[in-house]
Amino acid sequence: MSLAILSLLVVAHLADPGDAVRYAHLKEEIAAAKDLKTAKPLMEEAVKLYAQDGDLWWQLGRARLQAKEYDAGIDAYQRALKFGAQGNKFRAGAFYDLACAYALKGEKEKAFSFLAQSLDAGFRDLQHVREDTDLQSLHADKRWVDLAATKDVTKMSRVEGWRYDLWLLNREVSRIHLNPYTRYTKAEQEAWVRKLNADIPRMTDHQIQVAFMHYMRRVNDGHSSIRPNHATPNPSIPVQFAWFEEGLVVTAADPKYRELLGGKVVKIAGHPIGEVMAKLDEIIPQDNSQDLLARSPRYLTIPAMLHGIGFMPDRDEVELTVQTEDGSPRTVTVRTEKEQDQSKWVACRDQSEAASPAYLKHRDKPYWFEPMPELRAVYMQYNAVRNDPAEDTAAFSRRLLDYIDGHDVDRLIVDDRWNGGGNSFLNLPIVNGIIGCKKIQGHGHLFVITGRNTFSAAQNFTTDIGRACDPIYVGEPTGSSPNFVGESVAFSLPYSKLEGFVSDLYWQRSWPMDFRTWIAPDLPAAPRFDLYRANRDPAMEAVAAYLKAAAGAKG
Repeated sequence: MSLAILSLLVVAHLADPGDAVRYAHLKEEIAAAKDLKTAKPLMEEAVKLYAQDGDLWWQLGRARLQAKEYDAGIDAYQRALKFGAQGNKFRAGAFYDLACAYALKGEKEKAFSFLAQSLDAGFRDLQHVREDTDLQSLHADKRWVDLAATKDVTKMSRVEGWRYDLWLLNREVSRIHLNPYTRYTKAEQEAWVRKLNADIPRMTDHQIQVAFMHYMRRVNDGHSSIRPNHATPNPSIPVQFAWFEEGLVVTAADPKYRELLGGKVVKIAGHPIGEVMAKLDEIIPQDNSQDLLARSPRYLTIPAMLHGIGFMPDRDEVELTVQTEDGSPRTVTVRTEKEQDQSKWVACRDQSEAASPAYLKHRDKPYWFEPMPELRAVYMQYNAVRNDPAEDTAAFSRRLLDYIDGHDVDRLIVDDRWNGGGNSFLNLPIVNGIIGCKKIQGHGHLFVITGRNTFSAAQNFTTDIGRACDPIYVGEPTGSSPNFVGESVAFSLPYSKLEGFVSDLYWQRSWPMDFRTWIAPDLPAAPRFDLYRANRDPAMEAVAAYLKAAAGAKG
């Protein structure tokens, strides 16, 4: 046994039971401390009792730097690296703080070395690097301009500016992403970038923007993206599309285009819809093909996107050819409008005599529920994984489960078909509440309605419920996989002002051997336009039919 390993074993067994109890109490006091200054003496005592907690050393390093104890802080961070997790993200943070410590000490070479290591390890926030006053002493060095990407784009030509953005895009994705080379090799991706770099002088701005989106699609996950209109709004046409079993249908529009309502789109800009979708498939970020159905309707309303993929000149209008309800084709040119009041639009559901179904009632709320006595059920819609300011997820979960426990209810129907994600940690109260509710355990007592928009943190919720309970999945396949690469680390490109996101975490919520593309429904119920227009919900109708059949079988 080496001396290094022996020393670790000795440290691990130094504490007697009394010291162990004191250490546990110190950890509680550190967690409750209001700031690092208050926590620092507690941490100093704690590391003397037990020195193998890498996270505690990292926190102590922060406290020592704040107290301007630079050498002691450096020692703490070195120990954090020794005892901490070895994943790149932990190391990136520790390397960054070491860079700050050495910069504050005036040791510029070591500061640059650790800053470079931090960026190589995937440090997320480049803007923080640029603005951090701890690194002020490095700004005058020519190395700073490349590391922090601070070149003055206002002095660049259009071609120089776009090429600088391309360089930075490729660098940021390469260093931050968990693994950007699963679909294409690094050599293939670099060759693609070189070709785009050469083509930039012959391209319009919208074509370059779409090419950047194509680059992100090649990275091969649903979060890594440059999204149209996120920071650089492009005008859109005042219509709304949605995909149904029947095809792409116009579901709402400005009153001047009411004749398009209910029409099945067969051509856009003179091109068959299949050809257009094949091109959009090259630029829309995806975990699976459901994402194309979920996101393409919005892209199809933006002329800049249609120009960028090569289907029309750079114009502020789009020619639509729809198959009207009588089966005849109709071609209409729809112009963009910068100011759109969608509250005044007409919708294909306006003529329905039936009330809006539950799944279309309160999509603006992150979560809500209502009883469905005819099914002896509670219907809960989960639209976003975020806290409602009026009632956080923990309080909502308690109220939901209290209602189930106190009423004649023996099943819960959770609808997350619109849920595009949020903060996965906020799922826990709802997941744990469902697991702990005895009335909804067992097959046939818990239904989960999923769809193409069930994505990210909502996918984690859906997967967690499947592992812990025995739900019946209803609707469509989810928009992500049980295990997926995710997270949205934001970046901004200095010349074009385009903004995007890079994924740098692997979310393994299912078993390691779970290679499913999505969670498929046990009870399929795909969206149908005839039901949508009539204010009927195919998923809830499928649940009701299932329960009726189950009751008949028992009878």
